[in-house]
Amino acid sequence: MRNAVLPLPRGYLSDPQYEQKQAAFRARVKDAGMTVQRVESPDWLEMLLYQALKELPRQTEQRIESGLQRERQPVDKPAVRQAKFVNPPPMTAPTWFQDRHVETGLIGEFLRDGGLRLLTVVGRGGVGKTAMVCRLLKALEAGQLPDDGGELPVDGIVYLSPAGIHPVSFPNLFTDLTLSRSNIRLGA
Repeated sequence: MRNAVLPLPRGYLSDPQYEQKQAAFRARVKDAGMTVQRVESPDWLEMLLYQALKELPRQTEQRIESGLQRERQPVDKPAVRQAKFVNPPPMTAPTWFQDRHVETGLIGEFLRDGGLRLLTVVGRGGVGKTAMVCRLLKALEAGQLPDDGGELPVDGIVYLSPAGIHPVSFPNLFTDLTLSRSNIRLGA
């Protein structure tokens, strides 16, 4: 692996107006565990990008095939609904829903931490936020995290939505939580 410094003047490596933002971005990428590599020439960068793009279809095929194999595996025992629910889930994630393993793992780590209480999943519309969360919560019904994330028993799941026949409001939330308290142990 070649890892050299590109011999260009500083003005070509960063924009003085956005230098702090660029440095912060580079730090976040490095801290996220992503591969960071300095290149010795634009040609070397082009070759590395070309190799990565050539490899992408093979990696995608492997992930799809791996997911299909997991779907085809015989289930030893049917999933038993262990958790109690308040309100119906907004959707069922399609069986072909792929990826989001990293994000699902991060949410799993968050849920395991008893000191954390509120999680917000944000992003552009249509990128799969609801499908990812519904897939995770469906697995939690049986006390498991998806993608071999291990066991995580939960006592209850409350689905909240600003729309529908049972929208989020203080009276609805209060009623749901207090009427269900006899059936659901809230908290850790």
